[in-house]
Amino acid sequence: MSYLLIIFVTLVDSMRSRFNFLSDSCEFECQGNFIAVGSIDPSIEIWDLDVLDEVEPHIVLGGVKKKGKKSVKYHEDSHTDSVLDLAWNKEYRNTLASASADKLVKVWDVATGKCKITMGHHTDKVQSLAWNHYQPQVLLSGSFDHSVVMRDGRTPSHPGIRWSIPVDVESLAWNPHAEHSFVVSLEDGSVKGFDIRAASSDSAAEAKPSFTLHAHDKAVCAAVYSLSVPNLLATGSTDKMVKIWDLSNDQPSFIASNNPKAGSVFSMTFSEDNPFLLAIGGAKGKLQLWDISMDAGISRLFGSYINAKKV
Repeated sequence: MSYLLIIFVTLVDSMRSRFNFLSDSCEFECQGNFIAVGSIDPSIEIWDLDVLDEVEPHIVLGGVKKKGKKSVKYHEDSHTDSVLDLAWNKEYRNTLASASADKLVKVWDVATGKCKITMGHHTDKVQSLAWNHYQPQVLLSGSFDHSVVMRDGRTPSHPGIRWSIPVDVESLAWNPHAEHSFVVSLEDGSVKGFDIRAASSDSAAEAKPSFTLHAHDKAVCAAVYSLSVPNLLATGSTDKMVKIWDLSNDQPSFIASNNPKAGSVFSMTFSEDNPFLLAIGGAKGKLQLWDISMDAGISRLFGSYINAKKV
């Protein structure tokens, strides 16, 4: 039996601001372009993209310290199983969150290479992470324990707010145009939207979703918002299809679909410079690009944004 290992990559462009952890305690100055890579090895490698043909990472977070015949020793505060997702905080540029099959969520200070916070609020593999666009201290995590948990770095002692989900969580995304809402994509092919204002402050919140979208016939491994076009969501699935949706008024409507020839789709992101250019990664290991503005349905619904892009 074979399996495919997906390496999750987070890119920080032009990191030209002072590194500040959530407590504003770090005085490390860094400029440049960095990429964080996690894999089956529990270490997280930070690479400097401004160094040509670099043979070693700029810094390594955690990882194996010593491997013996019967036991493995890890660096202090390291994950002890595969790193499944990474989320770089765009406001606090030195802050990186990691999710692992060891059931833990960690928040790292990349400037010092140290783990600042370890959270054990899940009971199974943690599959996905997302920082809030408006409240950069707020972090969502989704797990195979059938839950999504929201934690706030300003109140680390609070257990957070938990949403029960019927199946395994595949991915999470905060709405960049509405600070209180997020979507979670699931193993059963559905996508659910939530408004955190409907949740109780009780850690065991049972708030109903704002909507449930039956998006694909197989697992939805990626759900991403356009950063520039409100209500525009893309979903990618192990059914090898990518679909575009209009989420206006929490009433999702299908717009377009495409088979990008990437195999099972595992990761996607919209370009920050071109709101209609979608990058797609899948089982075939090749990056695919889809300019969704070429679709007639998208052009009709979002034509004003397309025309603004051309100006």
